[in-house]
Amino acid sequence: MTLQKVTWEYINGVPAMINLINIIEVAIQGAGIDFYKTYPKSAGWDFKGFNLENRDFWCGIYFNNPLVLTFELLDKSKFDKNKLSEPVYLLQEGKERLWFRLPLEETLFFSLTRDQQLDQITNFIKSCKSDSEIMRKETI
Repeated sequence: MTLQKVTWEYINGVPAMINLINIIEVAIQGAGIDFYKTYPKSAGWDFKGFNLENRDFWCGIYFNNPLVLTFELLDKSKFDKNKLSEPVYLLQEGKERLWFRLPLEETLFFSLTRDQQLDQITNFIKSCKSDSEIMRKETI
């Protein structure tokens, strides 16, 4: 393991990350999506975010890529990505999950006002949820 010096950015960095998580939480509420009742908040050594609905979705950030907001479909077997012709945000696929990403730096997120940041994240979450519903497989 290579150690790096902790610099003065830490003073503002951690509170800024907490502010981002708070904005994500309010944006989820504004998008009208229910939190997973059993354990709505989700955090580990490498991520922080929120479990949504019946734990079909997760929204948050990964610490190894903190400049990207992620909306994940946790079990890709419940969704058919081919049902969605043009996703609003880039749809990516892994072994078990599908996900959408909002690159914050590319959208000039950090130069926006607080209300504009909230609007941007709320719109991202609404779009991802809407696209996810189009992809949802019928259950018998």
